[in-house]
Amino acid sequence: MQIAYHLTTSPTLGPLLLAFTPKGLCALDLSPAADPTILNQRFPNATLQTDLFSPTQYEYITQILTYLSDTTQPLPAIPLDFTPSHPSPFRLAVWSTLLTIPAGQTISYSALATRLSYPSSHARAVATAVGANQIAVLVPCHRVLGGRGELSGYRWGVGVKRRLLEMEGVSVSGSGSRMGAMEVGEVIASGSTGLFEKYRYTGTV
Repeated sequence: MQIAYHLTTSPTLGPLLLAFTPKGLCALDLSPAADPTILNQRFPNATLQTDLFSPTQYEYITQILTYLSDTTQPLPAIPLDFTPSHPSPFRLAVWSTLLTIPAGQTISYSALATRLSYPSSHARAVATAVGANQIAVLVPCHRVLGGRGELSGYRWGVGVKRRLLEMEGVSVSGSGSRMGAMEVGEVIASGSTGLFEKYRYTGTV
């Protein structure tokens, strides 16, 4: 498997490491070091290269940077490829459902479990799947909060999670926030069911 990566910097978030397959974006990493060797750890069977697969992928990077400078605009429609992460059907379902959470709104892990037709007691398993997401921002795992509205954990640090939420207009004070909380009924009413079913058993979005 070939994976191409590109290092850049966002004025709002700092270093970004983006990785693509020929099918789409497979990683967007917000680690301060922006070290491409982490791709060897996450995708051990991949051969890495620095040249992207098409000029369009460079355009995608520009679109991401533009979005990060003004998150009031819609997320860019960039193809995503989950296959390098070899997700289980459960993880793939969780990640696909994250795509249905609008900017400026949040949902709890237990409500997300309910959205997936699991009891709220599966919140821990959902949280593990959310934490395994490799594509920051575009697969908005930062919009999932703890049961009391606390920020909880985040692969790239709680401070980055708070910053992303604030960029989207979610007021965060202390360890978390209830503002903009998205209830399960709102998720269903938003028309997300079809999107969930569409991507439930595929590796590419």
